[in-house]
Amino acid sequence: MDNNTDLNSLIHQMGVLKAEKKALEFTLKQVEKQITATTLGLMNRLDSLQMISAKNPQGQSATITAAVVPKVENWDLFHQHIRDTGDFFLLEKRPAVIACRETFEMGRVLPGVLPLTIRRLTFKE
Repeated sequence: MDNNTDLNSLIHQMGVLKAEKKALEFTLKQVEKQITATTLGLMNRLDSLQMISAKNPQGQSATITAAVVPKVENWDLFHQHIRDTGDFFLLEKRPAVIACRETFEMGRVLPGVLPLTIRRLTFKE
């Protein structure tokens, strides 16, 4: 876009693009529902055949994999364990955005952390 583009034209173009995006997002949600249903169907069928993998004549394949992931039932106990053992590697290294923002707004400094302002354009119709 050049600086000579009419502001009204840019706002109108944003409206057109947002409407197009909304339509595509609706279609995407419908496809995602179908993928979820087909995934469940494939997993159930593979389970009933006592198989973990299958391939069709077109070369497409489906494989069931499993991975263990944490499900924290008591955050207080989990955090206490981390403090007691020093096992901080059990936590992801990402600061809590809202808590940090509020801390900065109170004028406090977080050692090793700088506030970064990200600008976004809000568009409404």
